[in-house]
Amino acid sequence: MKYSLPFFVMFSLACLLVNPSNSYSQSASSILSFEMISNGNGLINDVIGFDMTTAPTDYGAYSADWYRDVLLGSGSVLGLPNGMQASGGWYFIVAGSAAIQDYESALNRWTRNGSRDDILDGNTYEIRFTENGAKAQMAFTTQTLVDVPFEIWRIAVLPTETNRDIRMIPWIYDDNGDDTFNFKLDHQAADGDDDPYSDWIYFVLPDDDSPGQSGYDQFVQDVMNGTYNFGGQEHLARLILMNWNQHQGESFPGAGDGPINIMPEKGTIFRISFEPRNARNIVIDIKPGSDPNSINCDNDKGIIPVAILTTDDFNATEVYPPSVTFGPNKAQDMHGNGQLEDVDDDGDLDMLFHFRLAETGIQANNDYPILEGQSIYGRYFFGSDAIRCVPMLADCEKKLDDPGVHDRNNVRLLVGSDGRIAQNDSIAAHAYFPKNTCDQYIYSAGPSIGGKINGTPIVAHAPFRSEFVPSEIGDSGEIFRVFNSTLPKEKKIWPPEFSQLDGTPIIVGQAENLVVQYNDLYGPQRGDQPIPLGVEIRQRSLAFNDIGIDNALIFIWEITNISGQFIEDAAFGFWCDADVGNLTSASDDRTSVVNDIAITWDHDFSVGNFKEKPSIVGFHFLETPGNLGVANYAAFVNGGPNQESREDSAQYNFLTGANQFETDLTRDIRMLLSTGTFDLSDGESVVVAGALIFGQVPEGTTFLATDPDYPFRPDPSDPILADLLNTQSLVHQFYDQNLQGTGLPKRTAAEKTTSPDLVPNQFALHQNYPNPFNPETEIRFELPEASHVVLKIFNPLGQEIRTLVSKSYPAGYHSVRWDGKDNSGNIPASGVYIYQIKAGEFVAVKKMTPLR
Repeated sequence: MKYSLPFFVMFSLACLLVNPSNSYSQSASSILSFEMISNGNGLINDVIGFDMTTAPTDYGAYSADWYRDVLLGSGSVLGLPNGMQASGGWYFIVAGSAAIQDYESALNRWTRNGSRDDILDGNTYEIRFTENGAKAQMAFTTQTLVDVPFEIWRIAVLPTETNRDIRMIPWIYDDNGDDTFNFKLDHQAADGDDDPYSDWIYFVLPDDDSPGQSGYDQFVQDVMNGTYNFGGQEHLARLILMNWNQHQGESFPGAGDGPINIMPEKGTIFRISFEPRNARNIVIDIKPGSDPNSINCDNDKGIIPVAILTTDDFNATEVYPPSVTFGPNKAQDMHGNGQLEDVDDDGDLDMLFHFRLAETGIQANNDYPILEGQSIYGRYFFGSDAIRCVPMLADCEKKLDDPGVHDRNNVRLLVGSDGRIAQNDSIAAHAYFPKNTCDQYIYSAGPSIGGKINGTPIVAHAPFRSEFVPSEIGDSGEIFRVFNSTLPKEKKIWPPEFSQLDGTPIIVGQAENLVVQYNDLYGPQRGDQPIPLGVEIRQRSLAFNDIGIDNALIFIWEITNISGQFIEDAAFGFWCDADVGNLTSASDDRTSVVNDIAITWDHDFSVGNFKEKPSIVGFHFLETPGNLGVANYAAFVNGGPNQESREDSAQYNFLTGANQFETDLTRDIRMLLSTGTFDLSDGESVVVAGALIFGQVPEGTTFLATDPDYPFRPDPSDPILADLLNTQSLVHQFYDQNLQGTGLPKRTAAEKTTSPDLVPNQFALHQNYPNPFNPETEIRFELPEASHVVLKIFNPLGQEIRTLVSKSYPAGYHSVRWDGKDNSGNIPASGVYIYQIKAGEFVAVKKMTPLR
């Protein structure tokens, strides 16, 4: 730990007494400390401290008598008989022409009667005696450039910010007219004791006030060229170093044989800190771009973005992010740092923070919450902006800004671009029926397909953490998202995979069409098999508003073998974690199968778990390869018997029906309905279709009757199932009459996603997926030849933060996942990041956006 030297002096504003006899304005500044942090022996690490709370109020704080009579006392008070310097002696600061015993007069001289108070507020400066010193301007006499043995710096007083120090311009007032910076005898504060004092020093911030010394260098160049116009901003004026020369340079303490005029040793650094006087009022913007700033103050999961704006008199890039707090509870940024971006599009960088609403303490009566903080130079600031507390909208009342949401009939359902249903990387359980009631029915669902390659069972599974990733759209280099036919602009850019060979979109009339294409070839492998199955799925989901089928959604999957190998004994399943009513009531659900519909329901249809009356959710196949029909139904109990396995072989056995499990347990339970088996040659496709069906139940319903022949299954004749079975019949009839056999154009080998055994004809770096993302994403690249690959991530400032890959790869198609962390395992802030690949002579970059 570094301690201050004896001249570490603190003052409160209460102790600064204005001299009523002064006819000029009084400075309100206060020097927080004057300390020496190093001398000729280097940094000073262990110095005795002292208590300044008993300072006499009738003496100026920096008067000569204060130091001699109170602090030093022949060394007895501090226990440092030989002084501050390695050679002994003491230094302190006075002001040009300041009267003895008058600290207030010195402040007025240093601050030009308070006109520099706002500039000095909270700043810290250093006088560094170095080997080479500096060039200074004899600004008030000959105006020549002279050598001085010190440098002057305005420093960033906060940790890790030393790279923000700014070298200042020294101006000198030559007190004795010899055109040289030196010490001379005798300052009036020495009271006749022959204590040397320096020429007057002025601290000037250059016009170029960027960190470092570029502004100082330009000053020197301008003076030498005769073009210096005394530009810059004066911070501190008329400062004098005074040498109380007791013991300095003596042969032994008290010998009295030391020199009189001695310059501070090289390596000496004096630090002068000014107390923050007033917090600056800055401009902030809550929810940038939003007006009014509507916030649900009761949402304990909400996040509030707040921007500190750069204005003419405040630079947001100088904010010290760890110091920033927001709201009554002084919440800190959820990521621990701010993000620089131009939020108001004025060409200047602002600093954006994100605060967890629950940590801010903001309530309905907080109309103007306050943000506070400190700059890297020690200046305090605050700002506020208006908010409006509004009631929280339930998820089902919010309009998702996502084309992948069915919302045309009585069902509202999210369709993800990676095969997941009711879930994507940002949200889950987005499946409501009826759509305006907020009754949830599905947490996560989607296809699960398995098959054998060379006798080894491999499964690609979509729900929860999908093993699929979106495919590339045609040869555009862009990655699939979900396209929605109800949006006019979507039809103009309808993907070729769902169009006629002449480019005409294939859209089922009178329906809301959502289309997407995904594959497991580049996806993460979640099971125990490290290789993908190698299938690509073209998925179309349809919502009709026709009476009788408006409580259902139809899904059509075209599955293509892109593995480059033969897939035998394949099976396709629809897997569903149905949490009926709401997520908190998920543990009292039951699942079963009736009339080839896999169904889940609240076991006793408790009306307390629903906004509307209870319903049943089910899945039914409408078309299967070769009319194979249902191969298996199985139940999986979360945390109980037959919890779903992560092993491919176990998943595959349930898909094919080799493993079976039914139960009447009331738990958080999942269901699977599958069809199969069938073989797929390389490039071969099959079509599977099915429907999610919702069936309403009569009021007063309690329990489903049990089928007398199947103890775990409900009785198909139970009136509770009437609406569900009627919808099943109507949907199946509609599909057979209107959609059966409706396929997509067969894909050529050139159109399908390339299989691993084929070699690309050129280098390529693809857009990461997902993007934006949280917490991880995947980056794909192609190599036409074996290459050493280096793949790096750069932050918004262009600084390298992660090397993902640095190794040799064979020719082919490859992918790498980024977990969102830097090389140190830290999670960087949100923003636009760059990823760069180098493979031989090939170099490419793309942008991506992590969300935190």
